[in-house]
Amino acid sequence: MSAPLLVHLAQNLAVLELTEYTSENGKRRRLKDSGGTWLKVLMTICNFAQEPDRYCTAGWRALSKAAGTNHDISERWTSVFLELGWLVKRDAVRPEAGRRGKPANCYEVTLPGLPPKQLELMQPSPKPIAPVQSITEAQSKRAKRSGGAAALGQVVGSVVHQLHPEPLQHLQPVAEPVWSQECEAVMASARSVVLHKAIERHLSHPQQVIAVEQAAGSWTATYGKRTCPAEQVQSALAAGQCTDTQAVQYLASGLCHRTDLEKYLRGEN
Repeated sequence: MSAPLLVHLAQNLAVLELTEYTSENGKRRRLKDSGGTWLKVLMTICNFAQEPDRYCTAGWRALSKAAGTNHDISERWTSVFLELGWLVKRDAVRPEAGRRGKPANCYEVTLPGLPPKQLELMQPSPKPIAPVQSITEAQSKRAKRSGGAAALGQVVGSVVHQLHPEPLQHLQPVAEPVWSQECEAVMASARSVVLHKAIERHLSHPQQVIAVEQAAGSWTATYGKRTCPAEQVQSALAAGQCTDTQAVQYLASGLCHRTDLEKYLRGEN
């Protein structure tokens, strides 16, 4: 399961669904005007994809069953995603040693705007450092072997190796923001409110998940120079400037991207 892919899909759904593709009758259509099957198939592919390579090797049977479709529909939408560049076909994966079966199709998820893969950085092997000799000692040894010619090259080489920089260390991950228990409780309640609204709108289960994740993503996003909504809520709760109920209403309102908490409480939406 690739949670980062699912979250990225949820946060960018409003833009992705406006993408046009060529339908089976040769006409150009937007994805949002084509029902919800395409989203089910795409969500299932993202769910089956593994981190950090973002490869999906699920067979058509497993993919169709998880998406609630059939083989033809799954294959049709997969070809559309390949056409759009949202998927890239990779080399088929052969069965493990001792197992039978056909090679499995392999697709890499390449949705627009995806951040770089979190791959392990390889550290170069440290080079052996030659022992450092004093110039007098080096000259003496060289003189015994070659009749007195100074081996300054060996001495300089030893010094250069000694001054060789240390191998690069692993990059430290960026620390995630830490929310207070009160703020965490408010965000959990806001998630429930958003989910309830999605159910009232009779959205399918995948669409409900996307609606909740899309809303939650907006709470920690920064809009311009404004502090992210979650930080505003945390500060206001700590200072007693708003109640838990007001904070939940603000996060679940869908207005976080265009108004601050302070303006929301004053009714300036």
